[in-house]
Amino acid sequence: MTHLLVMITAAMSVAAGRTDPPGATYQPDTYRPAANADFRDYKKQMIALRSEARKLQASDGGTLTPEHDQLIQQKIEVIEGRFRHATGGE
Repeated sequence: MTHLLVMITAAMSVAAGRTDPPGATYQPDTYRPAANADFRDYKKQMIALRSEARKLQASDGGTLTPEHDQLIQQKIEVIEGRFRHATGGE
């Protein structure tokens, strides 16, 4: 499960175009308001997914079942795909 949380955090940093370490303060791009909105939506979805993953982890006794791990991975791919499409990354 820890690797999923690290992946979610890293994906959020990469999507923001950041090279600074996760946890650093995000500075909005004032020249592209639409990109900021896209990132805010992406971040909100990834934070919700992280919360969902933590709840699943707890219900699975501390380690995600292979099925839950796959479910979270699929959701990460969907969220990232939407973000790439919205920002012209595809």
